[in-house]
Amino acid sequence: MWPSVDGFGLAIALLLIITRSDDPAVDLVEGYLRSSHIRINVDESDTWSFNYSDGAWSVIQGDKVCLIDKSTRCWWWKAYLEDSDGDHFRNAEVEYMVREIYAEVGRVGKIVGNPPHFHQKLGKLGILDIARDFLNVPVTSAVFNHQLGRIDDAIVKSFASETFSNSKVLYTTRVDLENLKTASNPWFAQQYIEASLDLTIYVVGGEFFSFRRDRIPGKTIDWRKEQLEDINRDAWVLDPLAEYESTAIQGFLRALGVEWGRLDLLRDKDGKLWFLEFNANGQFGFLDEIDRAGLISSIAKYLG
Repeated sequence: MWPSVDGFGLAIALLLIITRSDDPAVDLVEGYLRSSHIRINVDESDTWSFNYSDGAWSVIQGDKVCLIDKSTRCWWWKAYLEDSDGDHFRNAEVEYMVREIYAEVGRVGKIVGNPPHFHQKLGKLGILDIARDFLNVPVTSAVFNHQLGRIDDAIVKSFASETFSNSKVLYTTRVDLENLKTASNPWFAQQYIEASLDLTIYVVGGEFFSFRRDRIPGKTIDWRKEQLEDINRDAWVLDPLAEYESTAIQGFLRALGVEWGRLDLLRDKDGKLWFLEFNANGQFGFLDEIDRAGLISSIAKYLG
């Protein structure tokens, strides 16, 4: 029986989840959470309420209340609010209030996971610079209104991962840089690595969950595109790291100051590991949807 608050019989929730109603990753994790929590769906603002009065903070949902204090934990996950209803002013106010809640937990409680603005502090190129001290990193050239650096065999990819006006996406694509020349668009190019498999590592509270996906000759070099075209829930399998690889990645994570996130890497035909990028709030559900590797239950335990 959860303790009541002010005689109203509300259960104390120590975990706040800030997300959207249509996020399947949070749905997965909620099934494994053992502690009482409140899920703030920013696109369903009529399902929760917030009150601030002279230093006292509370978030209420149904029969649960979170009194924001030193015992509160907060997980922000893809809580983007679109102006689909056309009420831009109200949506902006709701977003601002949610940021106030998140900031207060950061001030007096504990943020779990990484903040939504993580990559505004450390961008992709800065993270590559840090990674070079610990891991193999492909030769990289990033330019704007400038000629790309010389890379004999190259791929290009997107900085922001946004869509074109026709809703298409720029997946990682092998190109001849001579055909690109100088252009008004920013370009992000790297050395092409002949890889035998993709490797992705999800870090949960410092614990590593390392998965591999074997590459099929003739298929795309971007597993995201391949996964969209053919959803194979068995494509990713656990693949433990060598001890020296784990040590290198631990050093990299300490340098970043994180205990959560996803690393995307390649393993070449000689067994060498190549770092591609760190996604502070990368998706995880596709890796272990039914928790065979224990990833989802470990995330629930980490969140508290």
